[in-house]
Amino acid sequence: MWACRDDGQILDALRAGQLGLFVAVDHFADEVGADVRAFEEERAAFVSHLREPRPATG
Repeated sequence: MWACRDDGQILDALRAGQLGLFVAVDHFADEVGADVRAFEEERAAFVSHLREPRPATG
């Protein structure tokens, strides 16, 4: 793991390909986070619909 303290170190990391991995992982984590939020919203709407009172049939 690298900690870059100046522009030169950042450029060195880019040349070595190390930073590209972290950018890719960060992008993937953002996508997963968005998918999880969408799933939770859909689940909440589904559960809310199940809990709605229904008219008696008979």
